[in-house]
Amino acid sequence: MQRRRFTLALAALPAACAMTERDGAPARPVPLPTVRVGDRWRYQQINRYNGAWVDEPTFEVVEIEPEIRLQVTGRRSVATQQERFSSAWSVIDDPIYDIPISFAQPMPIVPIPIQAGQALNSQTTYRALGYGDTLRWTQRLSAERWERVQVPAGVFDCLRIVRVIAFKHPDVFRENSTRTDTVWYAPDVNRWVQREWSGEFLSSGTPSGFAMVGTRMREDWYLWQLTAYLPAPTAK
Repeated sequence: MQRRRFTLALAALPAACAMTERDGAPARPVPLPTVRVGDRWRYQQINRYNGAWVDEPTFEVVEIEPEIRLQVTGRRSVATQQERFSSAWSVIDDPIYDIPISFAQPMPIVPIPIQAGQALNSQTTYRALGYGDTLRWTQRLSAERWERVQVPAGVFDCLRIVRVIAFKHPDVFRENSTRTDTVWYAPDVNRWVQREWSGEFLSSGTPSGFAMVGTRMREDWYLWQLTAYLPAPTAK
């Protein structure tokens, strides 16, 4: 787990992350995301502090009723994780953060209807893997604008959706934790082609004295970019 001082210089965006803002919304209403058993999305995971490649996990739909469940398999990680959603895309189990978490109520990642200008305030509690406490989670979701985004899998028209999150971290030495989680949702692949999250917290000290009490710290900072979308074969 990385703990970086807030004053750490920001790393440059990877070359495959070019974005241009589009004027206006799509000409037609954006359809609801649809998923089928066998749909797969593969992403490269990048450490945004140093630009290093971390992993290339594949997210595969293995169940759609009564919930949507995706199996997450990385190239470097032996352990298989899962994502769970009540619908596409309101998350119940999310393994993408520093510690996998499970929400008491589904938290929206993509607003319905899918259009710029949407704003949602949501709050719930969650549990973190390996910890017994029930912790608070509050988020504000804003669907900001349409952008054209280039990732390794190609160029996509995307709705940029930002969630600003305030939460209680299971690490007792972290206070006033906040996190920004941004996805670029592409209707062409029924999911985001890019996702980036990072956050900050106030240190209340550590057993080793690594951080002084009251120091504002940065947590991990990761970027996921789509490298392949493999939809399930359609019946003939």
